[in-house]
Amino acid sequence: MRKITAGLLTLALLFSSLITSAHEGMWLPMLVKRLNHAEMRANGLNLTAEELYDINNASVKDAIVSLGGFCT
Repeated sequence: MRKITAGLLTLALLFSSLITSAHEGMWLPMLVKRLNHAEMRANGLNLTAEELYDINNASVKDAIVSLGGFCT
C-alpha cells in the first residue's frame, strides 16, 4: 500500500510539472514599468510600478525579507 501511494504521488508530481509554465521569472526591476507591468497587473498585481521599484523613494526593492525567522 505504501509503495502504491508513493508511486501515485511521484506520478502526480511529474505530471504537474508538465502543466505549469514559467512567465519569465527574472526581470530587471528598473525596467518593470516599460517591459511587463501591464501583464503583471493583468495577472493580479495590485502594486504600481513605482511601488515595486523607485530609485529615489522607498519601494519593494528596499524590503528585508525574513524566511522562517532564521534567514534573511
